Amino acid sequence: MGLYWSLTFVTHAVERKVECILELFLKVRFFFYRNILLNYATYNPEVGYNQGMSDLLASVLAIVQDELDAFWCFVGLMEDSVFVTSPKDDVMDRQLVSLCTGS
Repeated sequence: MGLYWSLTFVTHAVERKVECILELFLKVRFFFYRNILLNYATYNPEVGYNQGMSDLLASVLAIVQDELDAFWCFVGLMEDSVFVTSPKDDVMDRQLVSLCTGS
C-alpha cells in the first residue's frame, strides 16, 4: 500500500474535526449567498432575484471572501451585465408558483 492510501485512513477524531470545520464553512457560505441575494433583490427591486444569479454570485464569492465587499462586487457585476432576455421571467415565476401550490 502506497503512502497516499495510508494517508486516507485518518483517525475518527481528525475526520470529525474536518467535518465540523467544513460544515461551519458551508453554513457561513450559505448565509453569504442568502444575504447577498436577498439584499440585492431589495436593493434593486426592478430586477429582484432571477434564476442564474446564484451562479454569477458564486464567481464573485470564489474571489471575494468578505460579505460586504462581495455584495458591492455583485452589484457592479449586475449593473454591467447585458441580459439576452429580460431579467423578469414570467414563465419561471408561474412554474415556481405551480410547484409551490402543487397545481
